[in-house]
Amino acid sequence: MEFYPDFCNGAKIDSQKKYIGLKAFVIILKKR
Repeated sequence: MEFYPDFCNGAKIDSQKKYIGLKAFVIILKKR
């Protein structure tokens, strides 16, 4: 159970990175 909080934080950070990447991708597409 020691790893559990770190695992949750890692998942949050991972989803935030994906979301930011998706927003950047949409902005790049709009600029074309």
